[in-house]
Amino acid sequence: MLDIPNYNNILLEIQTYCLLNLPNDGSTFSHIPVPPLIDSSPYLKEWLVASNLQVRACAVIRYPTSEVADDPHIDSTQNDLALNFPIENCSNCWTVFYKLNKGSFQSKPLPNGLLYNALSDDAEIVEVSRFSLITSTLINVKQLHQVWNPTDQLRISASLRFERDPWELI
Repeated sequence: MLDIPNYNNILLEIQTYCLLNLPNDGSTFSHIPVPPLIDSSPYLKEWLVASNLQVRACAVIRYPTSEVADDPHIDSTQNDLALNFPIENCSNCWTVFYKLNKGSFQSKPLPNGLLYNALSDDAEIVEVSRFSLITSTLINVKQLHQVWNPTDQLRISASLRFERDPWELI
């Protein structure tokens, strides 16, 4: 959890913008344009300026209802850190982090053409920790992780990636 001034206002801005601009590309992970998000979010913009942060990318992450989680993976992004925000149905879902004991990673495409690094078929992993996304959370997306949605509702979150990793927020 991060101590972000005006957090409730920032969260409402992000939730509103993302829900009004959900991409229809059939993917769980989709980029949305950053300038309109920032322009329509005065509280977010104020916090970014005060924190000396520039948003490089914003993604909407949608996990369908299922008893099966997405594949354990690491993100194929230039950044290590992502600042994630709950949009809808995040409290009864969780993100799990793992340690890879055996196996390797292989690049796989999402339906929209973006790539992620999935595990080989011979992989053996062990759970290290888990959390529910109930507030803004800074995560290291270069650590092996997956999202579980055991509910009967779509889980939607937003993920901000910055020009530089904001390690000082930890």
